[in-house]
This record gives sequence, C-alpha cells and structure tokens, in this order.
Amino acid sequence: KQALEKDRLEQEKLVKAIQKDKKKYSSEINKKKKESQEIDRKIDKMVKDAIAAANKKAMAEAKTTEAKKEIASAAKANPNKIVLTKEAKVLADNFTSNKGRLPWPVPEGYISSTYGEHPSPLDSKIMIKNSGLEITTSPNTDVRAVFGGEVGEIQVVPGSGNKIVYIRHGNYITVYFNLKSISVSSGDKVSTKQSIGKVATSPSGKTVLKFFVLQNTSYLNPQSWITGQ
Repeated sequence: KQALEKDRLEQEKLVKAIQKDKKKYSSEINKKKKESQEIDRKIDKMVKDAIAAANKKAMAEAKTTEAKKEIASAAKANPNKIVLTKEAKVLADNFTSNKGRLPWPVPEGYISSTYGEHPSPLDSKIMIKNSGLEITTSPNTDVRAVFGGEVGEIQVVPGSGNKIVYIRHGNYITVYFNLKSISVSSGDKVSTKQSIGKVATSPSGKTVLKFFVLQNTSYLNPQSWITGQ
C-alpha cells in the first residue's frame, strides 16, 4: 500500500512537472510565433516601399513621355508589382535561370528552420509559419549577396539594433535579416557572393540569419533557389 501511494505521489509530481513545462513551452512558442509575424510585417512593408521606389525610379529614368506614362499606368494598375525596365528584365531573367544554383547567403552553416508551416519542435500540435529560412552559423560570419543586384532600404530592428538589408534583382528581392553590422549602403550595386555585413549573435549565444526570397510581394521557398550545402 505504501509503495502504491509512493508511486501515485511520484506520478502526480511528474504530471505537474510536465504541465509546468508545457506552460513554459507554450510561452516560448507564442513568443516565436509573434516574432515571425512581426518579421513578416516588417518585410511586407519594406517590400511594398521597395516596389514603389523602384517604379518611381524607373519612371524618372524613362527617356520619353510615352515611356513614363506606360510605367505610371502599369504601376497604378498593379502597385504590388515592379514594372520591369529592359535592364531589370535581364536581371530578373538571369536570377530565374540560376534557380537552384544560387550560393548560400553565409559561407557555412545549417538550416535550423525551414520554409513553410510546420510543427513546433516544442509541441507538435502547434504549427509555426516561416516565410523564409533560418540558417544557424558561427559568430562573426559574413553575410553574402546570393546574386547581383541593387541594395534597397536598410532598416534597424527596434530593441536589438540589428539590421535588415534587402537587395533587388529585377522583380525578385532577397532579404537578409539579423545583421549586426553592414558594409553596403542603399543604392549600392553588389555582385554575387559580395559581403554585405556580419550576422548578429543573440544574448543566448545563437547566431542565426533569417533569409527570404520574394518575387514582387510573393514569398518563395529559398531552398528551391540555393544550392545544396
């Protein structure tokens, strides 16, 4: 009887410990989901601003009044699409033809969180959406442009002070999130594998780059674009 009572008490203790951990895990999962949603909101705004800026620039650089009107009309008809100039179309076509062959945005590392919706590692019943890739790497690692293009707006993440850089490749955009320092400026032309900065390391010691690929405002699976590592 005493042994049974001891077993019961141990079982209760175990259940309480699991429940306590579940609350802890639930809090961590919710925090992760909120972070992902906030990142998406920031990138969505950056991309929409980038599209507007690209179309405005294309209109300003157009050589004829007719060309200016065509760009303005196309931008008005679909404000979420970059109106491609001849130069931008060539860049976009080259980007497309390199699908599956783009270099990694860091020289070393592993994918710690894949694109899409998948179960949380802490609770398989809870789904977490990732619009890009999370690549874990070593501290102080260089971040590289995966393809030639033009650097757009650079933003600072409130609180951490880390940076977000986006690069435009015609109507494709690559986004590099969580840089502690940057070595490029808005408007710079960059080449494939050119260093654009260094990955930040969190207070907990994790060095993670969040990497996104978009065509206009549509998120694409970055793993379909980069080479195997």
